[in-house]
Amino acid sequence: MKYRWDVINRIIQNRGYKRYLEIGVKDGLCFHQIKCSVKAGMDIKPLIINERVLRMSSDEYFNSPYGREIYEIIFIDGDHREAQVDRDIRNSIRILAPHGIIVMHDCNPPKEEYANEERQEKQILWSGTAYRSFLKLRNSDPNLEMFVVDIDWGCGIIQRGKQELLNISINYNWADFDNNRVAWLNLISVEEFQRRFQ
Repeated sequence: MKYRWDVINRIIQNRGYKRYLEIGVKDGLCFHQIKCSVKAGMDIKPLIINERVLRMSSDEYFNSPYGREIYEIIFIDGDHREAQVDRDIRNSIRILAPHGIIVMHDCNPPKEEYANEERQEKQILWSGTAYRSFLKLRNSDPNLEMFVVDIDWGCGIIQRGKQELLNISINYNWADFDNNRVAWLNLISVEEFQRRFQ
């Protein structure tokens, strides 16, 4: 296992999921790898468009009739800025099957220079601030079970369940995050993830 689609496919196979939604399809690199009988996605500027991939923002999608369909697994990898990721998570939870799972990309950015609100000109590596959205839920919603798989810049897992809240200040800085990332993200190894989803 090396990539986000390996995590997603492992969950699909383990849980027997049939319905997959991808927020942020882009060039279809992940979308094409997913082994699920029903796949749908959207992107504001997709490089692939067909009956399963729509050209629209996630906000437009969730405010359309499409945004009422229920999915068992949803992958969030669209706009990586905190405010948008917050909305994508809330909307995804709304249409998530009771036994479903949300997977988020870029929850464990390796360097501060990658983890900012706006991609800098000519910046190739960029994770945005999606990790901050993940931490908000770890800090505020006891009715979720959350952890991050230490793979491909961090794949966050969100499902209904129970968790102990973090109790961290909303004014934390990068150094605070970097020094506490294992505990704050509930970071697990690939091996531990594979044990949980055998």
